[in-house]
Amino acid sequence: MIMKITKDMTIFEALRSHPQAGAVFEAFHLPCSDCMAVVEDTVERGARRHGADLELLLTRLNALFTQEGK
Repeated sequence: MIMKITKDMTIFEALRSHPQAGAVFEAFHLPCSDCMAVVEDTVERGARRHGADLELLLTRLNALFTQEGK
């Protein structure tokens, strides 16, 4: 099980890591569920492509794990 999402992970890996990851990407205006690039694009590349704050995105994604006490 993935315990931390990094900028070098593919978006697909990040989406699979937690059931709520898709909602976080959507909140940052990354429509990942509609895009075929998720298999190859990294979290960093997706954030840059959509003008999202990478560090804040990673913080919010990784907060999903700490909220559950994992």
